[in-house]
Amino acid sequence: MAGKTRLEGENALIAQKMLHKITTIMESNSIPYWLEGGTLLGIVRENRLLPWDNDLDISIFYKDKKKILFTSLLFFFAGYRVSYRKYNADIGPFKKGEFRMIKVRNFVRFLGKGKILLDIFI
Repeated sequence: MAGKTRLEGENALIAQKMLHKITTIMESNSIPYWLEGGTLLGIVRENRLLPWDNDLDISIFYKDKKKILFTSLLFFFAGYRVSYRKYNADIGPFKKGEFRMIKVRNFVRFLGKGKILLDIFI
């Protein structure tokens, strides 16, 4: 949890819509996923996103890495800003330079970075 944005009010509505759109795209491209962290806790325990959380977290299997990189273009066309994070060093089976996560944000105005963030961990 690193940020000032809380998932309440208008932000919660934006986050719910984002989670639904992104997971629908992943399902239609046969990419299995699961909820993580506060996203999982909120949905299971309270049947909603936690208002004090500030992002959404999902994970995918490493074997689906190539599929998600291609599919992330569809996130962009669905109206989201997409950025990638790579490993900075060799860590166990993961090699420096390999993708480790995708960050999906809503757009503000033309290409501005929105407040709502969804992390996809690979």
